[in-house]
Amino acid sequence: MTHRKTLFAALLAAALTTTALANPDHHPPGTTTPPGAAPMGMGGAMMGADAMGGMHGPMMGHMPSGMMRQMHEMMAQMHGMPAGQTPGMMHGAAGTTELGGLAGEEFEVAFMSMMIAHHQGAIAMADWVLERGDDPEVLAAARAVKAAQAPEIEQMTTWLRAWYDAEVDGASAATMDAEMSGMMTAMAEGPDPDAAFLTEMIAHHQGAIDMAQLALERATHAELRDLARDVIVTQAGEVHQYQAWLADSAD
Repeated sequence: MTHRKTLFAALLAAALTTTALANPDHHPPGTTTPPGAAPMGMGGAMMGADAMGGMHGPMMGHMPSGMMRQMHEMMAQMHGMPAGQTPGMMHGAAGTTELGGLAGEEFEVAFMSMMIAHHQGAIAMADWVLERGDDPEVLAAARAVKAAQAPEIEQMTTWLRAWYDAEVDGASAATMDAEMSGMMTAMAEGPDPDAAFLTEMIAHHQGAIDMAQLALERATHAELRDLARDVIVTQAGEVHQYQAWLADSAD
């Protein structure tokens, strides 16, 4: 575990250095870099995996997408998952495969349609655990999911109409609907509603992160790239928290 944390810290330090070089005038809120100060070393980077959840959109926007993927995978390995496997690898595969060959208007319409359906699935999962769960922290997390994702659904629906005079693309949404159905079934089959929700939401969030990373690279509207950054930052932090709760409950 210590070795993995050291590797994560090294990767995080490299990411922050890359960000600083890409945007030298930007510093995270609450921090300053005195003139002539030396670059941050490993000691300053040893802040743990939850630093990922606290990174802000502008920083994520300058970080290479490949480096972000490495950081997400390192977080998964720190919580005992096999190397090369992230929680939503299978969940997000259909979405990223469909988006992978698209660009421009086709990409944005498909991405927003899929993310709207994806968010609707998250809200349905949150409603499910709110009816069945009893852990106060998990129930608060479910309410937070609803509070964050409902406005994003409304925003993306507005953009589809304003930018492309379009509604949600049924074929793209159907890709997500099939995956959502499988996750709801998996939750219902679990003996512990709280643990089942956390487990499936980890996979669900990673699928959203994977799609959002593509949007950072391919979306033509800056507003949509900003939303994608918010999805990555918020949901990566939630994934880490959910993993920590599951680990605590297993002890």
